[in-house]
Amino acid sequence: MRILPFDKSLKMAEDLIKLESGIFGDGNYNSEEIIEVLSDENNKVFLAYDGVIPVGFVSTMKVNTIQYRGIWIDLLGVVEERRGEGIGDSLVKVAFEYAGSVGVDMISALVRETNTPSRRTMISNKFSETTPFRLYLHDITKNGEVR
Repeated sequence: MRILPFDKSLKMAEDLIKLESGIFGDGNYNSEEIIEVLSDENNKVFLAYDGVIPVGFVSTMKVNTIQYRGIWIDLLGVVEERRGEGIGDSLVKVAFEYAGSVGVDMISALVRETNTPSRRTMISNKFSETTPFRLYLHDITKNGEVR
């Protein structure tokens, strides 16, 4: 297995779309939009491949606030038939290496309470669960209208 940083190619964008839609059942962007979003230096994605077949990915965001400099693991996904093989752990380790290379203070991840495989991956990589927090979302369309 190899893990590669997203290289802004159409091929890798298509691989990412295939992974995201297969793992999460959704995806908001086409290939060109993914390339545009990931051209932002604060967004970094790594894809895991078994030969030429994409089997997982981790999406990170670099954040600098008045309280800390950090990396957020925004998405972590492994195709269902390859879960339990350590691919998620390998992707998290790559996110750690990236975090170390950009000099941040912390790395965090938001994981659904019902996502047992990802929760296990985070715990096995020495993340600590922090409570009590609630995630609040406000959905705004691309044209700026509040829904």
